[in-house]
This record gives sequence, structure tokens and C-alpha cells, in this order.
Amino acid sequence: MNMRLRMPVIFLAAALLFSCGGKENETPVPESEAPTTMTVSPTSYEAPVEGGGFTVSVTAPARPTAVASQNWVTVTDGTYSKYKIDYPVKVASNDTYEARTAVVTIKSGSLSQEVSISQPGKEKPVEPETPTEPEKGDNDAWKMAEKLGLGLNIGNQMDAFDGNSEKAIEGYWTNGQKLSKSVFTSLKSKGFKSVRIPITWLGHIGAAPDYKIDDRLDRVAELVDWAEQAGLNTIINIHHDGSLDYKNGSYTTHWLNIRGAAADAAVNTQIKAEIKAVWTQIAERFKDKGDFLIFESFNEIQDGHWGWGEDYKSTAGKKKQNDILNEWNQTFVDAVRATGGNNAQRWLGVPGYAADPSFTLNDGFALPDDPAKRVMVSFHNYTPYAFCQTGEASDWGHTRRSNLSDSNYSEDFHKEICYKFYKAYVEKGVPVYMGEYGCTNRTDATARKFQLYWLEYVSKCAKTFGISGFIWENGAVGANGETYGIINHETGEYLDPVYSKQIVESCSDGFYKEGISYTLESVYNKAPKY
Repeated sequence: MNMRLRMPVIFLAAALLFSCGGKENETPVPESEAPTTMTVSPTSYEAPVEGGGFTVSVTAPARPTAVASQNWVTVTDGTYSKYKIDYPVKVASNDTYEARTAVVTIKSGSLSQEVSISQPGKEKPVEPETPTEPEKGDNDAWKMAEKLGLGLNIGNQMDAFDGNSEKAIEGYWTNGQKLSKSVFTSLKSKGFKSVRIPITWLGHIGAAPDYKIDDRLDRVAELVDWAEQAGLNTIINIHHDGSLDYKNGSYTTHWLNIRGAAADAAVNTQIKAEIKAVWTQIAERFKDKGDFLIFESFNEIQDGHWGWGEDYKSTAGKKKQNDILNEWNQTFVDAVRATGGNNAQRWLGVPGYAADPSFTLNDGFALPDDPAKRVMVSFHNYTPYAFCQTGEASDWGHTRRSNLSDSNYSEDFHKEICYKFYKAYVEKGVPVYMGEYGCTNRTDATARKFQLYWLEYVSKCAKTFGISGFIWENGAVGANGETYGIINHETGEYLDPVYSKQIVESCSDGFYKEGISYTLESVYNKAPKY
């Protein structure tokens, strides 16, 4: 045999002999050493209130057990291998308001260890404050409420517009009626302290960049003069310029387009430029007028869905639109103050989103910064809708029929709203006014009694909490379907010498009637019955 072939065989044999030699009596080493103690991880767990889960990892010399002390904790058995085992633990949601604790006890022979579990209870709902009726104060808010008292909106007049031409036309919705000086003197004689003149400027504003207002401003100035001569506090505003108009089978948005501004920053910038220009012109025209005149930035700015559309439902959408409205209100204040004269100290009114009380009271609405500290808050009140606006519901309040169970049909709803405005603003010296409130007219005698009761109670409620109010009046005759007519817009006389007078007197009682026996409770106790 060739020697080069034999050498590897010899070396292999030697290697085998060396590897085995002297090791025959040694004990094989196990894959893992058996522990003498037990380890548990984690030893504590803080569960969220909605429930949760975690895993307990155990190393033990013998197969352990795991038992939960409470039935809201579930422990699932695991596989014990190489002295280790994992126990999935599930904690149920805590549907109580109380915090709770539990333990999972791990045992392996004589060894034992506990895993502690804690879980908070649900957050207790904040109990609504009981609306306590405050004593009349003497800050700016109470003084302004006293000054404005009961006012009236001359609606559907200067705010009316032709949807086809998209131009505001005085009296377009009231058979061409034109306001006369006698309207204002008549309002004063009927006990009104104030008047709100809603004004739409569509079709009367020129092109960018000047956005010059045409002779409509002259007509508005004439009305303001008549109101001043009659001794009426007066509010003028920008009204339907933020509305949607149905035209040619679809809705078109007027220039105060908050939906467009929310979608495009450039659109928002353009709108703010127009707001500044328009309010600068209005303010310049009236800069020498006294404190009887108040400017109100807008009416019911919203995206066409009154706060119930998809754009406003989302948290981000709501914040975006509220932020834009806050910007617009700030632009308004800055424009007016910059004109100087009496405008440097003039009282200014601003609404929240859609002028809705709940939206105005939420965290999204913010008062504009004002060096004069003379900004008022406006909200509108037509609640409940089916009773106040459409007339589908014929009764309201604690004496209503039992099938009307919605909380909006209770007196407490209005009391709580007024109380919240009192706590948020009036108590802090910020005036609040119901820029619009009303209940559509009726023909049925009993339904009229409930209408008059609503008007008196809401008026008295506002007065109690330091809030003034402006009845919505639109010259519309008939019943139901937003017919709020009270006066003739050319003469100022009552449309119905009995019924219209009753409407005004119900509101007047709420604001002006005095005496220790005339309280919110006394009004409540005389509610009509079906």
C-alpha cells in the first residue's frame, strides 16, 4: 500500500483515541440548570379603565400555578418548558366609578409570589351646577343689559335679497315695503329700548381691492339717524352675506364662505381682506355716532349645515372653522378700532358659530383681543325647533303633553343656557345679548297661550341672568313656518291689534315687570295647560 494513503488513516485513529480517552466516567451536562428560586416578571400592572392585558413570565423549579383573586382578572395557562412558563392575563374594563385592585398569586411548591393589579374607576360625570339666580350686579354686563333691555329685529327688510341676482333689495321679502321714520318712533312708544337692523350687503360691494360699498350705505345711515332720533339703541351688522343660496339647482355660497376658507388659506386671506374693507367703510361712516350705536360683526356664520354636517362633526373640522370665525371676528374688531373717533370705544358684538348657544359656549369660540375691552357676545334662541320655528309642536314646558319628552322642551334648558352665559361672561363683566329669539305665530288659541308663555319665560330668564334680548320680527303674516310678523314695516303699527300686542307685552313683562312676587318661578307656575 502506498505510504501517502496510509498516513491519514493513522492520524484519524489517533484523533479518535485521544477524544475518548479519560472521559468515560463524567456526567453529561443538562441543557439548563434547575433553578432553586422562583422569579416573576412583572410584579405589578396598572390597567387602564377600559381594560387591558399583559403577560406574566415565571421561572420556577417546578411547574407553577397562577390564580387571580378577582373575577374581573382572567389568567390563561401556558406551556411549562425548561423551567419557564408565560401566563397571559386579561383585565376587564371597569364600569364603576371606584378604583379597584387584585392579585395574581404564583405558586411553585413552597415558593409563592404575588403580582399586584390596580385599575382606576370611570371618571365621574361632572354634576351640572344648579342654576342659582344671581343678585343684580353693577358691572358692564349688567349695565348693558339694562341699557339695551328689550329690542326688536326689523327682519326680512334690509337683509332681504334676490337669490337670482344675488343682490340685497330692501323689502324684497315684504312685498316691497320701505321702512319709514314712523316705524322707529312707533317701536319706542311700544316700550322697546333697542332695535337691531339686519343688513345684507350682497350686490352692493365693489371689486377688490377696494371693495367699495355703493349708496346702500347712505340708506343704512338714514335708518340709523331715524333710530337715534327715536331714542333707540341700535345694532347694525353683516347679515346674510354668509348664507347659502339655492340657485339653478344647486347651492351657491356667498362671499363669507367659511367652508371655502377652511379648505384654502388663500380664500381665507381674501375674505379677511374684504371683511376689513367693508367694516372700515361702515365704521368710518358712523365714527362720530354716540354709544347708542353698536356694530355686530356677522349673523349666523356656518358652513350650510348648522353645525350638524360632516365638516363640523370632526374634531379637526370643528376646530378649523371655529378658528376661522375667531380670525374673522378679530379682523372686524381691528378694522373698527383703527378708524378712531367714537369707534375707539364703541361696543362691538360678536357671535359664535351659527350663533348657536351650545357652540358659542364651547372651547372653540374665543373673544377677540380688544384694547378697549368692549366686546359683547351674541347668541340666538329658537329652541325647541319644532315649537319655535316650524310650529309642528303646539305646546312646550312642564305642562306640555307627555309625548313631548325631549329635554329641549323644558324650562330648565333655557335656565341652564342663560346660567352658563352668566357664569362664562356676565359675571366677568362681558355683556351678552340674545341677538334673535322668537316663537312662530299660531292660529289655535291654546297654541298661542303656549307661545306667549315661551316668550315671557325666555324673556324673564334672560333678564334674571343679566342678558338683553331682541325679538325676531319679520313682517310675515299667517301662522307656523317662521311667521314672526308683529308690525307693519312701513307704519310701525301692530299687524294684529290684539295678538301682536300680546306678543310684545309677554316679552315686555319678562324684561320690565318688577316686584318681589314676579319671579322666574312665578312665571313658571302660571304655565298654560292643554
